[in-house]
Amino acid sequence: MDESFKNAKSDNSDSSESSASGERRVSFSTIEIHEHAMIMGNSPSISYGCPLEIDWEEQCHYSVDVEEYEETRPPRRIRDQLAMPGELREEVLLESGYTKRQINRQISQIQSERHHASSKLHSTISCLSSLPKKLISKTKSKLTTSR
Repeated sequence: MDESFKNAKSDNSDSSESSASGERRVSFSTIEIHEHAMIMGNSPSISYGCPLEIDWEEQCHYSVDVEEYEETRPPRRIRDQLAMPGELREEVLLESGYTKRQINRQISQIQSERHHASSKLHSTISCLSSLPKKLISKTKSKLTTSR
């Protein structure tokens, strides 16, 4: 490992130290939190409603002491709790200034794209499923004509 990397210090007063056994330890003093707005998304992976995305533009950011953060943060959520229902996503968009018409238009666009992608997939699958039959018949015809 590069010595300059081993001896580098961070700007946010995190520390790196060696224990008596020679093991390297790293500790952190602050957490940087960056908040971004939720905006209308275009991902076709959701099953109901309009998707959300995080805006590129940062709304605000702040630093919090690690110990304070760990003492005050809410409990970790399980995977099922991370999904946001369509009604709640719509509410977030309406509160952010989107109109019902804009939301419905986006939902229609996503459903159209999903249908088009599904049609292409089915077309490709049917093409591939018929491929062996064509190969078999071509092989049979070549075998019968070569005799």
